[in-house]
Amino acid sequence: YSSIFRSKKVRASFSSCDKNDKIKFGGRGVAATLFPVEESSRVQIPSVAQIWGSCLTTLFGESTMSKPRLLVFASGGSKPEEGGSGFQKLVEASRTGELSANIVAVVSIHRFGGVFSRALASIVPFRYFGPPRTVKRYQWLVEYYKADFVALSGWLKPVRGLDTKTTFNIHPGPLPEFGGTGMYGHHVHAAVLEAFHRGRLTHSAVCMHFVTSRYDEGPVFFRHPVPILENDTLETLGQRVNEAEHKFQPMITDLIVRGEISWDGKNPDSLRVPAGYRFLPKADK
Repeated sequence: YSSIFRSKKVRASFSSCDKNDKIKFGGRGVAATLFPVEESSRVQIPSVAQIWGSCLTTLFGESTMSKPRLLVFASGGSKPEEGGSGFQKLVEASRTGELSANIVAVVSIHRFGGVFSRALASIVPFRYFGPPRTVKRYQWLVEYYKADFVALSGWLKPVRGLDTKTTFNIHPGPLPEFGGTGMYGHHVHAAVLEAFHRGRLTHSAVCMHFVTSRYDEGPVFFRHPVPILENDTLETLGQRVNEAEHKFQPMITDLIVRGEISWDGKNPDSLRVPAGYRFLPKADK
């Protein structure tokens, strides 16, 4: 299999926009050299069998090649144990059949953070995406991976220049009330809890929406209420919201890639959902 590991396509599977950050395979068996070295000891290195299967898929394809190609953007944390759980759930769903898509790669703002470690363990191509995050570079990533759809799963940076019809995001709070610049992660939960204690609402929510040029302003096609408890903290509320995200994100993403949820990319009134669909936005009080 050494000739396969020397393939340019395989070497590009785990890489960054900087060629110096590639994982290189070589020597007898498989040796993964990660830079910096101290980070490598904190991530799970896949087995030879897993790498072999991934290489065959990368080079020769698989029976699922007719499925839509999904590129995931997930920021995660800077440490190997931080973040990336939503991305991992999408990977698992794509392999069990719950999600009818091939996840062609995952993109992160951290070289060796939680998303990287999960990608490495799951044998999903990884790419570090540092600044400047320009329109041209976003578009290059989509073109390079030949992605049909782009899923933002905990992506904390502005997205520019991508197709609004096929790019979508998951948000850990009610939209449009708790969206916009600065509204992400614990910031959303803090604002929701403050509103709860003022008597303005009784539920938080998990939302999904198409992505436009403005933060969280694309049409919302999924909203699921998450009850708030009197003794909730940022951590306890965040955990329940995260559990709801993990439950619904693969299922709703599947509806998108199969064309059952769509819009024309311009007019929110063009939003189309399946008959009997019960997750459109409504008051959660």
